[in-house]
Amino acid sequence: MSRLTIIIPLDSDTSIEAFEETLASVLVCKPDESDVLVATSAAYNDPWGTAGDGVVFLNCPESTTLPALLNRAFQAAEGEIVHILHPGTEAVAGWTDAALQQFDMPEVGIVIPCLRDRQKPKRVFSLGICYHSSGVLRTLRRSRLSELPRLTVIPHIAAVFFRRSALLSVNLFDDTFLPQLAYAEVALAMKSLGWKTRIDTENRMTVRPNRLPATHHLTWGLQLERLYFRRLGRDAPFWTLGRHFASFFSDGYRHFPKLSAFRLLTGRVLGLFFFGEVLRASARQATTEQAVANPVIALLGEPKHEDAMKKTA
Repeated sequence: MSRLTIIIPLDSDTSIEAFEETLASVLVCKPDESDVLVATSAAYNDPWGTAGDGVVFLNCPESTTLPALLNRAFQAAEGEIVHILHPGTEAVAGWTDAALQQFDMPEVGIVIPCLRDRQKPKRVFSLGICYHSSGVLRTLRRSRLSELPRLTVIPHIAAVFFRRSALLSVNLFDDTFLPQLAYAEVALAMKSLGWKTRIDTENRMTVRPNRLPATHHLTWGLQLERLYFRRLGRDAPFWTLGRHFASFFSDGYRHFPKLSAFRLLTGRVLGLFFFGEVLRASARQATTEQAVANPVIALLGEPKHEDAMKKTA
């Protein structure tokens, strides 16, 4: 088993130029005891003959979403640590060293590298994504590092390191989510099992933001609500739900007056359907717990009125 498997996904929405730039940077700076796996659901004829340079191509034409493609790649990966690099991200010499050292701590399941803007290398593009208790995601900047112990940080889609066994412990990605939200869901699931997330603040990788997957705001809003009620809303105190509903307008205001603001708000309102799902699940759980605590109710059901209670007694 290799120490590190580097996965580069290539689907039908990916720019071939961006993919080849990322792959070339990896091959130039490829660390020892590592292998490169290209998971592709799109046609690619490998014109540069990279398969002869130790690159393995995994063809997955049936994988219709990026998370599904990544799941296939993880199942085929052999490394103890798996590093996903989305096309548009450029590796540099020694970019994996500090991240791999973090995994010497057995509780660490995720390491998030510092990403810099390709056009402005001195500018930190992302140190990950903050997931707030109100249920919204915001890019983490260096100015907020002092708050890190109080933040829930998830990986940015551009690049991340996973401990393979940790990701397998949560059954990989939910492929019904958009890519960035699938990352969020799996990171929150890993956190609930006690896995830790660390940030490699000194990494010098660069990224072209315009090469990353586009955001479909209506679907994003809908799935953002689904994620919230799956991971936070079920156990959230009532007062935090007020903050969550208030975030609808603050989230939309960030995009105003663009059409995306209306689409995002519409998606989040439609996503309130999942709030009803949580309430029904909570009601079923409460009934089950009451039945377990009272065997009479478990056998006979809830009494209809006071006379029924007397007859049961």
